[in-house]
Amino acid sequence: MDHAASTELHGSGPTAPSNRLARDAPMTDSVDAPTGGVASDTTVLIVEDEADLADTYSVWLRQDDYDVETAYGGDEALAALDPRIDVVVLDRRMPNIPGDAVLRKARERDGSYQISMLTAVEPDENVLDLPFDEYLTKPIDRSTMVETVECLAHRRTLDEELQELFRLASKHSALEPRDGEVIEQARRQLQERIERKKAAIGDRMDELEDPVEQFAVVENPESPRF
Repeated sequence: MDHAASTELHGSGPTAPSNRLARDAPMTDSVDAPTGGVASDTTVLIVEDEADLADTYSVWLRQDDYDVETAYGGDEALAALDPRIDVVVLDRRMPNIPGDAVLRKARERDGSYQISMLTAVEPDENVLDLPFDEYLTKPIDRSTMVETVECLAHRRTLDEELQELFRLASKHSALEPRDGEVIEQARRQLQERIERKKAAIGDRMDELEDPVEQFAVVENPESPRF
């Protein structure tokens, strides 16, 4: 997907972000993301009301040594959310308590969860107000699931400002394939917020290692997602 405008993290001038893909800790003069043992140290909560899909996703992640818990609905998800959870893969369209409501309640909890929406619902301008970290559209394959969780596990080690930059870039990337005046306006709003956040962060991204190419999401948000 080639576009005239792209946003580069380490450049100047208007360009756009991609879509790649603990503890909140203040950034020091030099901070390195961990380069090993991510899976064994990461607990993932799968929230999916279709049991076959939920169990399949769980098997994929367990094969890569992630500790996985499964919730088959919003009520179970909220009961399972506690400080042990690092990454949440959350279906958006569920009965009783939809994924959007689970997402907002999760952000109110005392936990630094990294949350990916995983859904058949195409994103629209409403994603501007949803506090997710990543947005994936079904169907997905095993490699996409594992890569997404790995990236989110690494992002969790960053400070809050950097995490917010990733959230903004992920929203921009999620909207990139969509057309229409309202969508374009939403992308422009996100681009402005991304540029302001980049200015606030300064050179701190240069001080971080990038073991799983997670920074691509803020270097070129218009590139294909995963």
